[in-house]
Amino acid sequence: MELTERAGQLAEFVAHWKDKPVIWGESDCTAFAAEWVKTLRGERVPFLSDYDSREEAHRLISYYGGLSAIWSQALARIGVFETSSPQLGDVAIVDLADYGEVGVIMGNDRVSILRTDDGTRFLRPRSFVKVWSI
Repeated sequence: MELTERAGQLAEFVAHWKDKPVIWGESDCTAFAAEWVKTLRGERVPFLSDYDSREEAHRLISYYGGLSAIWSQALARIGVFETSSPQLGDVAIVDLADYGEVGVIMGNDRVSILRTDDGTRFLRPRSFVKVWSI
Protein backbone atom coordinates (compact mmCIF):
# COMPACT_ATOMS: atom_id res chain seq x y z
CA MET A 1 0.00 0.00 0.00
CA GLU A 2 1.36 3.41 -0.94
CA LEU A 3 1.84 6.01 1.78
CA THR A 4 -0.63 8.37 0.07
CA GLU A 5 -3.33 5.71 0.21
CA ARG A 6 -2.43 4.86 3.81
CA ALA A 7 -2.55 8.55 4.77
CA GLY A 8 -6.07 8.80 3.38
CA GLN A 9 -7.17 5.66 5.22
CA LEU A 10 -5.66 6.92 8.45
CA ALA A 11 -7.35 10.32 8.12
CA GLU A 12 -10.73 8.59 7.62
CA PHE A 13 -10.08 6.23 10.53
CA VAL A 14 -9.13 9.05 12.93
CA ALA A 15 -12.10 11.18 11.82
CA HIS A 16 -14.44 8.26 12.54
CA TRP A 17 -13.14 7.97 16.12
CA LYS A 18 -12.62 11.68 16.81
CA ASP A 19 -15.83 12.43 18.71
CA LYS A 20 -16.57 8.98 20.11
CA PRO A 21 -16.36 8.59 23.88
CA VAL A 22 -13.59 6.43 25.26
CA ILE A 23 -14.94 3.02 26.25
CA TRP A 24 -12.52 0.50 27.71
CA GLY A 25 -12.07 -2.49 25.39
CA GLU A 26 -13.65 -0.61 22.47
CA SER A 27 -12.08 2.82 22.00
CA ASP A 28 -9.32 3.28 24.58
CA CYS A 29 -5.69 3.74 23.47
CA THR A 30 -4.97 0.06 22.90
CA ALA A 31 -8.32 -0.92 21.38
CA PHE A 32 -8.09 2.11 19.05
CA ALA A 33 -4.66 1.08 17.74
CA ALA A 34 -5.70 -2.60 17.54
CA GLU A 35 -8.73 -1.63 15.46
CA TRP A 36 -6.40 0.26 13.11
CA VAL A 37 -4.29 -2.88 12.67
CA LYS A 38 -7.47 -4.84 11.94
CA THR A 39 -8.50 -2.20 9.38
CA LEU A 40 -5.20 -2.58 7.51
CA ARG A 41 -4.62 -6.32 7.87
CA GLY A 42 -8.16 -7.64 7.98
CA GLU A 43 -7.65 -9.69 11.12
CA ARG A 44 -8.37 -9.05 14.78
CA VAL A 45 -5.40 -8.60 17.10
CA PRO A 46 -5.76 -11.12 19.95
CA PHE A 47 -5.86 -9.94 23.60
CA LEU A 48 -5.79 -6.22 22.82
CA SER A 49 -9.46 -5.55 23.42
CA ASP A 50 -10.41 -8.49 25.65
CA TYR A 51 -11.51 -6.35 28.62
CA ASP A 52 -14.46 -4.20 29.64
CA SER A 53 -12.96 -1.83 32.21
CA ARG A 54 -9.77 -0.03 33.18
CA GLU A 55 -9.28 -2.55 35.99
CA GLU A 56 -9.63 -5.55 33.65
CA ALA A 57 -7.22 -3.93 31.20
CA HIS A 58 -4.63 -3.41 33.93
CA ARG A 59 -5.03 -7.02 35.14
CA LEU A 60 -4.50 -8.30 31.59
CA ILE A 61 -1.46 -6.04 31.13
CA SER A 62 0.02 -7.25 34.43
CA TYR A 63 -0.64 -10.89 33.53
CA TYR A 64 1.37 -10.55 30.30
CA GLY A 65 4.19 -8.55 31.90
CA GLY A 66 3.41 -5.03 30.71
CA LEU A 67 1.73 -3.25 27.83
CA SER A 68 4.62 -3.61 25.39
CA ALA A 69 4.90 -7.33 26.26
CA ILE A 70 1.23 -8.04 25.55
CA TRP A 71 1.42 -6.04 22.32
CA SER A 72 4.52 -7.95 21.20
CA GLN A 73 2.85 -11.31 21.84
CA ALA A 74 -0.46 -10.31 20.26
CA LEU A 75 1.04 -8.74 17.14
CA ALA A 76 3.49 -11.62 16.60
CA ARG A 77 0.50 -13.98 16.41
CA ILE A 78 -0.68 -12.15 13.29
CA GLY A 79 2.77 -11.71 11.77
CA VAL A 80 3.48 -8.11 12.83
CA PHE A 81 6.94 -7.41 14.20
CA GLU A 82 8.99 -4.57 15.66
CA THR A 83 10.75 -1.96 13.59
CA SER A 84 13.34 0.68 14.41
CA SER A 85 12.08 2.97 11.63
CA PRO A 86 8.50 4.06 12.36
CA GLN A 87 6.40 5.04 9.36
CA LEU A 88 2.96 6.46 8.81
CA GLY A 89 0.35 3.99 10.02
CA ASP A 90 2.62 1.85 12.18
CA VAL A 91 1.60 1.28 15.81
CA ALA A 92 3.70 1.95 18.88
CA ILE A 93 3.87 2.17 22.64
CA VAL A 94 4.91 5.49 24.15
CA ASP A 95 5.45 6.29 27.82
CA LEU A 96 3.69 9.49 28.86
CA ALA A 97 4.10 11.27 32.19
CA ASP A 98 0.32 11.68 32.61
CA TYR A 99 -0.77 8.21 31.49
CA GLY A 100 2.17 5.79 31.59
CA GLU A 101 2.55 3.44 28.62
CA VAL A 102 -0.13 3.88 25.94
CA GLY A 103 -0.80 2.48 22.49
CA VAL A 104 -0.63 4.92 19.57
CA ILE A 105 -0.83 5.03 15.80
CA MET A 106 2.02 6.74 13.96
CA GLY A 107 1.14 9.81 11.93
CA ASN A 108 3.50 11.91 9.80
CA ASP A 109 6.79 13.28 11.17
CA ARG A 110 6.75 10.96 14.20
CA VAL A 111 3.49 12.43 15.47
CA SER A 112 1.52 9.90 17.51
CA ILE A 113 -2.25 9.62 17.49
CA LEU A 114 -3.80 8.33 20.69
CA ARG A 115 -7.04 8.07 22.62
CA THR A 116 -7.32 9.39 26.17
CA ASP A 117 -10.28 10.13 28.41
CA ASP A 118 -10.29 13.56 26.73
CA GLY A 119 -10.70 12.04 23.24
CA THR A 120 -8.28 11.78 20.32
CA ARG A 121 -4.95 13.57 20.78
CA PHE A 122 -1.87 14.19 18.67
CA LEU A 123 1.60 14.47 20.18
CA ARG A 124 5.24 14.09 19.25
CA PRO A 125 6.93 11.94 21.90
CA ARG A 126 10.67 12.13 22.43
CA SER A 127 11.00 8.38 22.22
CA PHE A 128 9.06 5.19 21.68
CA VAL A 129 9.04 2.13 23.93
CA LYS A 130 8.39 -0.12 20.91
CA VAL A 131 7.16 0.30 17.34
CA TRP A 132 5.62 -2.35 15.07
CA SER A 133 5.56 -2.18 11.29
CA ILE A 134 2.08 -2.64 9.85
